[in-house]
Amino acid sequence: MEKVNTTTCEMRRACRGISVEVDPADYPDPAELLERQIEAKRKLKEAGILKEPRPWTPEDIEFLKENYGSMTVLQISEKLGRDLKSTENKAYRLGLRKHTSP
Repeated sequence: MEKVNTTTCEMRRACRGISVEVDPADYPDPAELLERQIEAKRKLKEAGILKEPRPWTPEDIEFLKENYGSMTVLQISEKLGRDLKSTENKAYRLGLRKHTSP
């Protein structure tokens, strides 16, 4: 079979008037998918793989604000017993920025 090199416009023109029928039976039920996701998340929590995030206390936030300029995010996260990404995200949401010298 010979390969044909067509542009997107030519392909669109060629496909005009073609209708595609979709059978809902070909796709999984959204409620069933959601139920499976909830069950999988529950099992991960039970196995200790997935943990609920610990809320930020006012003391944690104050420590982060006070030390963001003088400590690395890794040091702060270790001191607070938090995930590095969680600490970075909280600093970003609080509007904290590292200042660099020119």
